[in-house]
Amino acid sequence: MGLLIRVYDIESPNNFDLSIGLSPYGPFTPLNNPNTANGSWPSSNTRNYRDYPIYIGDNDPLITNGTPQPSEIVFHDIEFDTQYWLKLEDNVNVISVCDGDNTPRYIVENIYINDSKTFECYDRISFEVVYDPDTCPTPTPYPTLDITAPPTATPFATPNPTPTQFPTATPQSTVQPSPTPTPTILINTETEINIFFDSSGSMNTTLSPLVNMRDNILQNCLLPFYNNDVSLYNQRVTITNKSDERAIQWIATPPSNPSYNVVNLAFADESNNRYEAERITVSGWTDGSVSGDADIAQLRDELDNATTPTSHRGIIFQVDTLSGGQDIYPQYQNFINAVFNGLGYYAGTSGLSDKNEVSGVQDVIAGSTPQYYADLIVSAMNNLGYNVPNC
Repeated sequence: MGLLIRVYDIESPNNFDLSIGLSPYGPFTPLNNPNTANGSWPSSNTRNYRDYPIYIGDNDPLITNGTPQPSEIVFHDIEFDTQYWLKLEDNVNVISVCDGDNTPRYIVENIYINDSKTFECYDRISFEVVYDPDTCPTPTPYPTLDITAPPTATPFATPNPTPTQFPTATPQSTVQPSPTPTPTILINTETEINIFFDSSGSMNTTLSPLVNMRDNILQNCLLPFYNNDVSLYNQRVTITNKSDERAIQWIATPPSNPSYNVVNLAFADESNNRYEAERITVSGWTDGSVSGDADIAQLRDELDNATTPTSHRGIIFQVDTLSGGQDIYPQYQNFINAVFNGLGYYAGTSGLSDKNEVSGVQDVIAGSTPQYYADLIVSAMNNLGYNVPNC
């Protein structure tokens, strides 16, 4: 039987692009207007989308002597028991109107098409989406969607009761993304992800899988956010070897451009000479250390003076380097735990417990798999307000 999605009542002052995907993160397949050279759709000022909606489907079997005519249907294979996401992108306005982001203004909405035999026959299920930007007066295209089918079909569409703007779910290492993610910070072409690695020698087994993760798993996952431009990804997502054992200073690194966002990820297992946190016998950190105090103050200053409240994020991954099944550097874990949880000397502004822009991830496995490190990074970034899809 034929199954169609009808997109109607679109209100957009500018021309827009339309695309469809199986995830709010993409990839999205363009649904090009067959009557324009660039495939864009005209604004609602020139087309009445109530009377002339956009029909999406494969029209198989062919509907004859009905509405719409086959020539009016934008081809895409639509299936039952499937959730689809429609993305409308404004051709004129960009997000920078609000926060300096050059990404085109857009909205993403989802519908779920249940099995045709599950319910009584419904000719049409529709819902209206109202989009009200908090600070931007610039209108954004927004659709009202319904599902239609030939008289012989019995489709039933169950729209998400609380439509959510793209992107993002909050995946953990063992948790699948939520089907209705709530975005906070969006990755875009001006997001820098700096991965710092302690190259002082004790973590050599971790470097290779970390590089593999960055060059393959993370690249495949994040490349759409960088316009599928590998060169741009390599410029924005980097691994830097550092031997000075000052992980707090590493995550204090500001973005290369004040208008960019930065996420600093530091992998370290100890800091003997700098933070006095290493083996059981090296515990000078309990009363503070010159370098540790200075780096905490520097990080706090960078966060306080960040261009926007979301432009600077940092995570320290405390790696367990083991010998005989035991962590060789327990005092470093104690130090990280105290700094990020405000314990003892590091209570209040002497530590980082009041800074939700940064976090510490403890007991990271040394020399594990690339997928393990990808899951850790995604989970930690999402816990700080990003919404990265599972990689």
